[in-house]
Amino acid sequence: MQHLDERKNQPPDLLDIFLKNENFSSVEILDQVCMLYLAGHETPASTLTMSLYLVASIPSIQNDLHTALSSFSLGGCDRELNKLILSIFSETFRLTPPFLCLYVNMLR
Repeated sequence: MQHLDERKNQPPDLLDIFLKNENFSSVEILDQVCMLYLAGHETPASTLTMSLYLVASIPSIQNDLHTALSSFSLGGCDRELNKLILSIFSETFRLTPPFLCLYVNMLR
């Protein structure tokens, strides 16, 4: 509750809403915050891990990515590279949706 007093003149964030809601116990608030943290951290980490794994397992995609990255410059936009990266992530999401990655990691 001290958190609320320190932020009186600022717009409420999600934690403020949880703290003001009398229906949530301290344990439930902690559970919600942990879940949001995991959703914001574990999903991108799992997706990136699976994307790198898929690229490593398909030599032709690995070669295409290497070729596209070797000609990449920071000064401009490379549409072909963007399409390739989007395709890699789209295929990763198709093969291993984020909730599945989280579930597999929980089983380890």
